[in-house]
Amino acid sequence: MPDMALSLTPRITDKRRNGVILLLRNDAEKTLSVRDLQVLLKNVKRNFKNNYIQSDTHIYFDNIDDNFAKNKIYELWDKISRSQLVITDRLHGMVFAALTNTPCIVLHSKSPKIQGVYEWIKNNKFIFLEDDINELSNMIKSALATSGCHFERKNIKEKFDQMAELINKL
Repeated sequence: MPDMALSLTPRITDKRRNGVILLLRNDAEKTLSVRDLQVLLKNVKRNFKNNYIQSDTHIYFDNIDDNFAKNKIYELWDKISRSQLVITDRLHGMVFAALTNTPCIVLHSKSPKIQGVYEWIKNNKFIFLEDDINELSNMIKSALATSGCHFERKNIKEKFDQMAELINKL
């Protein structure tokens, strides 16, 4: 099943990319163990020194207005588009990386939605799904080698059109 965020078009300016952004869960659905997080941080520091930031795709505010939420999303897209790499275990971390043409490593998560949406965008060779944290070092090298890729929307638009046809037939 697709995610409607795939239909968004962030305003991206050509900026020099630098470092990595970690978009990791910090809630009941997180699956990274303490050991896995240590392995992740060790690999990040080995490849990027201290040039990394940790953030999240979730806005932890109740009763926010639309403009505030939009501005927070625009700020996050800007952070992502300035990064060489995204490492995430969040669905929208993967989607936003794709939308901003940022190489992305998606770590195993409890959410089956990640695998489902990945099936829609897997033809974009700069998005990597990784189940083995011990392969992270090799995956970082592979992901960084894909810089300059652009998100291919044609396949997604066709699938959205097919879905709309099915819905209209109901």
